[in-house]
Amino acid sequence: MAWYEHIFNEYYIKFDGHGDTKEEGSYIENLLKIQKGDKILDLCCGYGRHSIELAKRGYTVVGYDLSNILLERAKADAVAARVDVRFIQGDMRFLPFNVEFDKVINIFSSFGYFDKDEDNLQVLKSILNSLKDKGKLLLDQINKYSGKADKIIHQQNEEGHIKFTKDAQFDSDTGIYSGRYTYEILDCQEVKEYTFRIRIYNINELRKLLALAGFNAVEFYGDFQCNIFNNDSPRIIAIATK
Repeated sequence: MAWYEHIFNEYYIKFDGHGDTKEEGSYIENLLKIQKGDKILDLCCGYGRHSIELAKRGYTVVGYDLSNILLERAKADAVAARVDVRFIQGDMRFLPFNVEFDKVINIFSSFGYFDKDEDNLQVLKSILNSLKDKGKLLLDQINKYSGKADKIIHQQNEEGHIKFTKDAQFDSDTGIYSGRYTYEILDCQEVKEYTFRIRIYNINELRKLLALAGFNAVEFYGDFQCNIFNNDSPRIIAIATK
């Protein structure tokens, strides 16, 4: 079983530290210049934070993810928020859409899950096929190539009867960001471990992949505030146009 088939579970939801969803929604609107009436695909939507936030703003949103556990939480949260979002389970390499969306978002390093570049390229081709003419993709990865980025990470958090530990490292030679999530269930002394392995592309590699997929134009930013990318930017954000 591939790592991404089991790591996104109820423990992930419990310990997923994230920023201000409303603020991030505004960043997405600004970067993509989303217009009234746009239909948006939130690819690798997880438990639906951004899908729900964008739906609250009046957009038609489809959330797509492989994890049924995350999608069930997303559906429940959408009902609680009284918004209509269609959530679909599936593999991002094989999207069941044809010229359907004005905008696609794939954010917080939800790209590069596959060991083979051909599979990651297939994801981009599938996104391209899902977009309408002149449609745009927002693709975001952490910039681990920055001299300011942590190459080795050790984080711990405890909530209730569960202790969470994240250990990760980045290999700049291979572009692989890998690590382990450990959940220690304190009251029964049980330990659950899940590994991950993400290919982080540099800006030149990403530009080449997007061109090979068939995108016509790409702009790069270094953060969600639309600052132009430089080598020390915290993120690599591509806005690619079909």
